[in-house]
Parts: sequence; structure tokens; C-alpha cells
Amino acid sequence: MMGFKHINAYVEIIIYLLKKGTWQKTKNIQDYLTKTGVLDGNSPSSDRRLLSEYLKNLEYSGYIFSRYPEEELKGRKSQEWKINENAFKSIIGFTNSEIYAFLTSFNFLPDNYRTLPFYNELQNILRRLSYSFDERFERKAKNAFKYIPEFHEKFSKVNEKILNELYKAILEEKSILIEYENKDRLLKVFPIGMFVYNGLLYLKVIDISDKNLPYKLLKVDCINSVSEINLDKKIEKSVKIKANIYEKSSFKFDLERPFFFAFDIEKSQLGCSSLEKFKFIDTQFHIEQVDDKTLRVYAVGLTGWRFASRMLVPYVLKFYEPDKNIIKKAKKYKKEIKDKYTDISYSLKENKKRYEEFKDTYLTLLKERQEAI
Repeated sequence: MMGFKHINAYVEIIIYLLKKGTWQKTKNIQDYLTKTGVLDGNSPSSDRRLLSEYLKNLEYSGYIFSRYPEEELKGRKSQEWKINENAFKSIIGFTNSEIYAFLTSFNFLPDNYRTLPFYNELQNILRRLSYSFDERFERKAKNAFKYIPEFHEKFSKVNEKILNELYKAILEEKSILIEYENKDRLLKVFPIGMFVYNGLLYLKVIDISDKNLPYKLLKVDCINSVSEINLDKKIEKSVKIKANIYEKSSFKFDLERPFFFAFDIEKSQLGCSSLEKFKFIDTQFHIEQVDDKTLRVYAVGLTGWRFASRMLVPYVLKFYEPDKNIIKKAKKYKKEIKDKYTDISYSLKENKKRYEEFKDTYLTLLKERQEAI
């Protein structure tokens, strides 16, 4: 029977070649096995002979390929090895289209986030998925897809260890104790999820310290430490029920109340897109053409400074306060609007009231910008 040491060696060789995805020299494999303790390293020549035996057995079994015929070697070059992807279809059975989709999604990360260690892990995953992923392909992949941030978009470095602990707590539904902002502020929370807004990472939580179990947002860069805590079964059940309510939520400010309104933009903003597929703003639920130069956008607005500041943009020609026609159009999209804005009202009186709040904030911000010049 094959001993555990030999089985472990075969497994580690396969793992290493799966991870690398490209041709690897025998020496590189030997260095890896020595580093992981599979080979003891006391006698490199003996280790080399044993490794050669392992590699030939794996090749004979159809798990790996050697690059050069034996007669080409004869001490002049090192043999190289690569995984046989056909032997691992259940592990690496991805189509090129699936690989390109994965590649596109993570390469639209802002450049600032590409400096974080987890980006390298994404690259490693891609190497294991694609065996045509050579250096040229990798270089092309890094530069072919770009996310260009707004000039005012923020960025703050985050601790990768803390990020991993938060991921784990979210996916395993664990309550945690967080040291927040300074050592004197400890928070007991149940993490629901994370999102990026204006370049910064936010953690969505239920605050367990408060008996009302309120929904709160924490800035990830302000978290100094994370540790798991156990809850009473009854409390844990209540917390998870509350968390489900806010699973799709992001910002939840008391000052931010939704309302319906409309505004005109220049038709030039449409570019080459069709009207049905064009979205000028995330809260948009309907758009129509007014004339040859103008489009009218119907959207959900929010009271408070955050939304008002984002509407100080070029190409907006005119705002329209809520009226019966705008409310009527909104009702056609009632389900999708309700899913996103649970406290939306279809009362014309209430919508006009909230619109006036938005208008006052917008004009205040506009005045502040004029005074800043």
C-alpha cells in the first residue's frame, strides 16, 4: 500500500500545477515541495530523484504532461511540467466565455483596489481556470478593461486580514465584536453584507448592543479588530429575522426619504444606446424622448444632501416637481420600485413635500459652490 508521504507528494504536485496553470520547471516544483515540508531538503539530489519518480508516475497515469522528450534534455535544459486539464474536467471545466466573463467582472475594479492583496488571489483563480493564461494574456487582461473613477471618488486602504474575517462572518452568519475607530469603542454586531460607495467600503450590520436591533453602516477602514462571539439562541433568531429585512439595503438614513420627480437631459447623452436600454441615473424607472434634442427622465429622488449633491451634474436642463402624470407613470413600475424603496409614497401631497425638501437642499449646495469660487 502506498504510504501517506507518497500520497501527500502526489496531491501537492497536482495542487501546485493546478494553481500555476503554466509550464513549471522541475526545480520550481522541488522548491515548493521542500518549502511545504513534503521533501525534507537534507539531500537535494535524493529529493530530485524521488521527485522525478513522482512526476513520471503522474505523467504515465495521464494527470500531467512533460514538455520535452528525454533525448532533448541530456543536461542542457530542465524538464517542464503542466497539468493535463482533460484529467480534471470537474475542477477546471470552464468555457472561454465563462473565463472572459469572470475576467471582465474583476478587471472593472478601480485601480486603487488592484493594489490590495486580494486582487492577486483573483489572478491566481484565473490562472487555474485558464490554461492558455500565459504572461502575454495576463498583461493584456490587466490593461484591456479599466474602471475610470470620478475625480472626487475616494479610496481608503483596508486591512486584508480584517476583510477576510468580515467575509467569513457574513457568509457563515456569525455575530462579531468589533473595535471601531478607537480602542474604547466596542460594538457587538451581526454583519449582513458589504458594498462600495464613492470608492469606500461599508459594512451593513444589525447592532446587537441595542435591544431594538437597529440597522447600521460601518466604514470598513475604521474597523481595527474583529472577533467572533456567541449569542443566545433566541436572540440569534431575532437578529437573523431582522437581518433578512435589510439584506438588499444599502444606505438607510432617516433624512433620506424617496419621492418621484422628473428632469430633462440633452439627447446627446444617449450616445449610441437605444432609449429602452439607456439609464442616465440609477434611480431611473422610465425615460422618453421629448423632441430632437431632449430626453425626459422619470426617477426616484431622495431628500438629504447625498442625492442633491449628485444632481449637480452637467446636461440636466430642467427639473419637474411631482404631478399626477409622474405618479401615474411610476405606478406602472410599482413592483420594482417597491423592492428598492420600501418607504415610497404614491400620495401627490407627500411627494411634493419631499420634493420641496430636495429643492431647498439642492439650492443650498448650489449657493455654497458659487461662494467657493
